Amino acid sequence: MLGGAGVISDGVALALGGYSTGGGVSRLAGTDRYATAAAVSASRWPADGPPMAFVATGLNFADALAAVPMAGAWDIPLLLTNPGSLSAATAAELRRLNPTNVIILGAGGAVTDLVRSQISALWN
Repeated sequence: MLGGAGVISDGVALALGGYSTGGGVSRLAGTDRYATAAAVSASRWPADGPPMAFVATGLNFADALAAVPMAGAWDIPLLLTNPGSLSAATAAELRRLNPTNVIILGAGGAVTDLVRSQISALWN
């Protein structure tokens, strides 16, 4: 399951265990939604792994949700950020992944040009 105890309670996690057919229930979580998205990415892709990553706003999920099928089909991570500044967890995960391309989802109001320049600066 994704998210900390503030999002999915320990009681719900325990109840979900009854539906498991052997693997139990595990939790992937960070200190916030941005760190949780980075934790999901880190659990799936090795450093210098995927050639591409998506970045979407973490405040309005329409762009991220629209990209989920493509991220799954292409086997690339989908990270979240604040619209006006690159979140620290996302910056750290992008550095770890070291993709050759980062696709920012949504119009300039969803993820600003400042975030785009902050992403570019990770490799300069």
